[in-house]
This record gives sequence, C-alpha cells and structure tokens, in this order.
Amino acid sequence: MLAFNSHQGKYLTATGIFRGRSLSLKILHDLMAKEKNNQQFIEWIPNNCKIAHCDISPKGLSCSVTGIANHTGIVKQFDNFLQPYSKLIQRRAFMHWYIGEGMEEIELIEAENHIKDIIKDYKQYEINT
Repeated sequence: MLAFNSHQGKYLTATGIFRGRSLSLKILHDLMAKEKNNQQFIEWIPNNCKIAHCDISPKGLSCSVTGIANHTGIVKQFDNFLQPYSKLIQRRAFMHWYIGEGMEEIELIEAENHIKDIIKDYKQYEINT
C-alpha cells in the first residue's frame, strides 16, 4: 500500500471488489459509473472501471470492500526508489552479493533502465489525457 495524493494525477484503471449480501449490485454499478465519468480518470481506456461482487461475506464481517487502482501518482514512488538505487549502481555498492548469487551486472543496470522507462510512460499517460 502507498500513500499518495489522488488529486495529483489520473487514474488509468480501478476496480472494486465487494463482498456481502447487504450490498446492492445496482448501487455498486451506479457508483462505479459515476466514478468512471470523474475527471480524474483517463478517457482513452474503455471500461477502465470494473466491479466484482460476491454474496458471501467474509467470516466475522457483514460486508467488505477492496479497491485496486492504477494511478499515475505512482511515479513519485518510483522516483523515490530510483534515486538511491541509481546511486548504489553508480558506486557498484552491494553488487558483489547479487553477482555471487548468479546475477550479472547488466541485469541490475537494465532494472534501473526499466524503472526509468516506466516513469516516462506514466508521465506520458498523464500528459495525454
């Protein structure tokens, strides 16, 4: 789980998983339709909001909800991870542990480049909305 400001950025996709008999499926569909039309969702992915409903509630509870979302705000978290990782790669710090376990140095460098590509992609998604 991550803490971020959902008002900074856009949602690419979202899903709500509801469990319990006390939940009305029509209300859930209406709620998701309302959220889908929200300005915080990108427009170019059709059906980017989904719901799932199970009548059987979790043991000890009358109902539960799980929300999962793909949001461009994750870029900040990737950036926070990338900065110290890049410094470690430049200094070759701790690389011997990974190389000793069978990894190659190029794999660690490629991992850094993959994160940079992901950051670039998410920033582009936010711009193209």
